[in-house]
Amino acid sequence: MAAIALLSGTMAYFTDTTEKKTNAFTVGNVEISLAEPSWTASADHTLIPKVRYVKDPTVTVAADSQDCYLFMEVSVNKYNALIDLMGIDAYSDGVTDGNGNKLNGAYSKADRADFVSRLLSDDTLRHNVLDRWFDEIDYSKWTIMNKTAIQQALNNSQAGDTAELSVILGYSTTLSATDEVRFMSAYGMPAEITQDMLAAADFTADDASTFNMSFTAYAIQKAEINTMDEAYSALFPDN
Repeated sequence: MAAIALLSGTMAYFTDTTEKKTNAFTVGNVEISLAEPSWTASADHTLIPKVRYVKDPTVTVAADSQDCYLFMEVSVNKYNALIDLMGIDAYSDGVTDGNGNKLNGAYSKADRADFVSRLLSDDTLRHNVLDRWFDEIDYSKWTIMNKTAIQQALNNSQAGDTAELSVILGYSTTLSATDEVRFMSAYGMPAEITQDMLAAADFTADDASTFNMSFTAYAIQKAEINTMDEAYSALFPDN
């Protein structure tokens, strides 16, 4: 009976329990703002040769933002007319290309697609042309990301005017909280633009008086994204 009683006793196990560890994760975010500190919307901005207007789109990264990649989208209406006017001006002034050669001869609308192709492929030519219209763009920092889309749009619209076309540029340096980047400082027509040039480019036709230029800034986290190209593909998968 004693043996049976021992066999029916409660089984004992060695056990232990750790203290609870709670892991707290803070949700991150990417936040930027875009402002034009020196732009006065109510002021007169009539485009006149040699007159420069302050235009200073500036991006600021919020104080609580994570590190990020930055992109700027510049959109203009009457894009073909603007390109034609830039081409007429560039050829007339003999702007220098990357080989040290000056543009010469007369520009015509039939040259538009070729002119844009040269602008996209020749950094020196592009910078020299843009410098006649825009002030203080840091070309060492900004890279055109959608070159193929721009060229295709011009090829498709050679026979007519493009309602609007956008250029997307990537900033080569990743940004941190409170960083600030100004895209440009001013915009205006070169002094050499004439009424005949405006007419040849159809820049004064239809709705030219409402020529618009707009800016949109985009940001995406730096974490787990290794390059600007990867960041661009993640933000603009359709491009």
